[in-house]
Amino acid sequence: MEQISWPNFGAYGSTSALMALSGGAAIAVVFLNAAPLWLRLPVHFAGGSLLCLTRPSSRRPSPSAPLEYVGTALTIQTLLDFLLAIDSIQFVRIVVVASDWPGASLMLAASPIVGITAMLSLRRLTEAAPLAEGKRR
Repeated sequence: MEQISWPNFGAYGSTSALMALSGGAAIAVVFLNAAPLWLRLPVHFAGGSLLCLTRPSSRRPSPSAPLEYVGTALTIQTLLDFLLAIDSIQFVRIVVVASDWPGASLMLAASPIVGITAMLSLRRLTEAAPLAEGKRR
């Protein structure tokens, strides 16, 4: 699968934009807390779908991996992705019990903020150019 990249955004900018949209959906859910489920559910679905597009398992393995290890790299990426998802689901459950869904939504909005900061910092590194196929916009 090709790297997700909108024209003139580059790989880092595209991923950051998807994270920002997902974080915006998580924040929107906080304001829609009293709204009926039929209105909140599409916003939840859109935010989760956008965030899934930013995950490593939604893209091919790192172009810097030697060709003979591409399968191994993909396996490790997928494993780490699932482990992160399991931990996240358990942590969200704890936050929901402690503070209800608005608190959990705000916590979920923090994840894209950290991700955007990391992507924009990574974009500045010359060593990271191969990860975005030389497109460091």
